[in-house]
Amino acid sequence: MVRRWIKRGLWALCLLVALSGLAVLYVYAYREEAEAYAEDFVDGPLRQSVASYYEGYMAYQVKSSVARYGQKRPPIDEVKLVRFARERSNKSQRRLVVPLSKNSEGYVVSEKLISGVDAQRLATLWRGLTFVQNHTMCYDPHHVVEFRFKGKVICEAVICFHCMNSSLPAFPTPVLVNTFDMRQLKEGKTPDGGIYAEFKAMVEAEVGAAP
Repeated sequence: MVRRWIKRGLWALCLLVALSGLAVLYVYAYREEAEAYAEDFVDGPLRQSVASYYEGYMAYQVKSSVARYGQKRPPIDEVKLVRFARERSNKSQRRLVVPLSKNSEGYVVSEKLISGVDAQRLATLWRGLTFVQNHTMCYDPHHVVEFRFKGKVICEAVICFHCMNSSLPAFPTPVLVNTFDMRQLKEGKTPDGGIYAEFKAMVEAEVGAAP
């Protein structure tokens, strides 16, 4: 009985080896066609599928971040403002890591912690802005706005006032959004006016404007 099962096992193993050999020979004989099919699949359906998934995932990330840190951002009691340069002018300047930017380094030029009426006004202006997914990468920020509550950072936004883009917290990496005043657009005016202009002016008045 045992010998019979051993023989059957050996026959099955031999059959598997033979089929594997035939498969290898087939792939070798038609390797050019197989490679062409693989390239077409990777460049076609697979690439489209990955691109579609990535776009959907990024849209979800932006939507989630805007819902959490945009117009419905939690209460705050102080705001830390930072202006940084791309090159270090002296050794005492603190280094920053700049997310989503081609140049990931920055060096603090000036910073200020504000509270009270000014902090609440800045938060109100921020909540009044419109945030949409960004599709361009013309992003060269020089300002950081940290909204805080009881010493804890609620939201850190790294802002480029030149192109009106800002980073928002997200996992695993921040997302980039375009910020503007929707009411200005509805009135046929430039989107960088209104409350966006006031927000920008308040930040620059405290820590200075970007070069």
